[in-house]
Amino acid sequence: MSERGPTPPIPPQLRPFVEEATGMLIQIPRREAKRAIALDWITAHLPAGATLNEKRMNEALAAVHDDTAAVRRYLVDSGRITRPEPGVYSIPNG
Repeated sequence: MSERGPTPPIPPQLRPFVEEATGMLIQIPRREAKRAIALDWITAHLPAGATLNEKRMNEALAAVHDDTAAVRRYLVDSGRITRPEPGVYSIPNG
């Protein structure tokens, strides 16, 4: 499984949505443009090229946001990750 590099920097547009001390996204932006930036930032935290079961995906997402189900849904709906079968998530390379 490929791993991402160091923790991605927080984009300036997301600073109001990220708790600086923890690096956690405290709110998913409502505006589509900012939400897209947030989803790209979240995806950059995931291991490139990996296929994860739901438990491992939740563990990875919990590092950046508490509502892992909502984040998973946004990532799948936006095409940033795929769900080839129930409970399995594929993360593209780079």
